[in-house]
Amino acid sequence: AVLFLSFFLVRVVDIGADPPLSISWSIGPWLDSNFYLKNVHNKIVTGHFILSKDADNQTYSNPVYVSFAYLVVKIFGMGYTQLTFLSIISSFITLGVLFFWIRSFYSEKTALLSVSLLGFNYFYVMYNRIVLVETPAIMFIILSLFLFFMGRKHIGFSLLSGIAATCALFCRSFSAMFLSAVFHAYLLYCIGGKCKKTVKKQF
Repeated sequence: AVLFLSFFLVRVVDIGADPPLSISWSIGPWLDSNFYLKNVHNKIVTGHFILSKDADNQTYSNPVYVSFAYLVVKIFGMGYTQLTFLSIISSFITLGVLFFWIRSFYSEKTALLSVSLLGFNYFYVMYNRIVLVETPAIMFIILSLFLFFMGRKHIGFSLLSGIAATCALFCRSFSAMFLSAVFHAYLLYCIGGKCKKTVKKQF
């Protein structure tokens, strides 16, 4: 509890501060937030996600992120600080899933140490304090891999793993590089002769 409270504090203290210049060589962290959230702004101001003059609609290319952002706005109100909670909540889900996943393989101390290395990582913390799609995308990647692992116990988790992987791809296209690990892991799992036995056992 103390560890996760520390995670929370390093993410919310002075949450309205601008991101540090050292976080990226590009100007993305300072401009991309408005780009990803323009459809949410449209909905709040005009009542419609899509305006006829929009050159690019995130509602089509990134519906998952837009939907979650709109939900956060409806709960906490409109504002950059409020929308930051989307990234903060995503990071907590990621850290929580990692903790239980690692603990299932090793000891609780190992899980705490592993989660601490990510939870206090400078760049990860800084991105958790910005309204960008990277943190939710990482959350869906970890969820997909964890649910794939749980698919050994029940095939329903494998379906949820695929849904999480799809959400990750919608959030950020770079997720494809990481999610390819799921495909290769499943391929090796089948080559090992365990795939058919698991499916037969489930049904």
